[in-house]
Amino acid sequence: GPAWDHVIVSEKSGHLKYRQMAAAVKVNKLPGTFSLCRKDQLWNNYRLLQTKWGSGMFSFLPQTFNIPEEWDQLKNAMAGSQEAWIAKPIASSCGDGIHLVTSHQQITLGRSILSVQKYIRNPFLINGLKFDLRIYVLLTNIDPIKIYVYEDGIVRFATKPYSMKEEDIVDKFIHLTNYSINKRNQDFQFNEAPEELSGHKWSLQMLWKYLEKRGIDHSTIWEKIKDIIVKTILCGHHSIKTAFDEDVSSDYNCYKLFGLDVLLDENLNPWLLEVNNFPTLNHKSLDRHVNEQMIAEMFNILGFHITKPINP
Repeated sequence: GPAWDHVIVSEKSGHLKYRQMAAAVKVNKLPGTFSLCRKDQLWNNYRLLQTKWGSGMFSFLPQTFNIPEEWDQLKNAMAGSQEAWIAKPIASSCGDGIHLVTSHQQITLGRSILSVQKYIRNPFLINGLKFDLRIYVLLTNIDPIKIYVYEDGIVRFATKPYSMKEEDIVDKFIHLTNYSINKRNQDFQFNEAPEELSGHKWSLQMLWKYLEKRGIDHSTIWEKIKDIIVKTILCGHHSIKTAFDEDVSSDYNCYKLFGLDVLLDENLNPWLLEVNNFPTLNHKSLDRHVNEQMIAEMFNILGFHITKPINP
């Protein structure tokens, strides 16, 4: 019989009937995670906890308006301001449909909901380039909450020097760090040497070494990121627990690997940008250097059980 049962679930796999799963089956999915991975729901849940606990505790997600519901509030916030905002479809990935705007006239209202987030215009730059961090977070239990944070990750660079000039606002190679976007730039360089500071992708551990060489203690940054991770999971806790209690029979059945996108501003303060429900695990050299070890460690933590033979 099988040593263990495991169902790989993709983003488009549809609704799962959790209660019909055998006790020994494990799936990389939890009910209710839309409360974190849909950008509008993340902001709504974040705002509830911010109201309850104060902006001193919850100040890591840029101000957001969900339109068309909050269209008038967004227009008021943008009126007479030179700030840039970044408009995102609430459930897209890979940079699809994302664009920067400086006026509400640049936003087209349609049937789809958009999350319009204040753009962090003062990112920390390396070699003149904007970058963000992909942090891997494993949730193995929702009550009590059990969170594991992998200590390596992916650093993703834009491929053109950072600029806030008016003519550069629309250039995605400047303002977006998504690999799916920047690989289209002829100047994109793959990192084929994961232990070197080269190319437009680094490992998180190499970023820490880069900062250390410049006299910057990365441990403070990492502690702040871990604090953000815990509070982010708390934003979705009620919705996930409610759905889990209704739909799932066993704690063993479910786990969830999230990809959190974090940006460092010029003061090295981390900001949460979004939560990815099914983070891409690319096969390129740098990605495999990080992800293969991460996946192995994840399976070790999950602890698959030996099941009974199918045909005894």
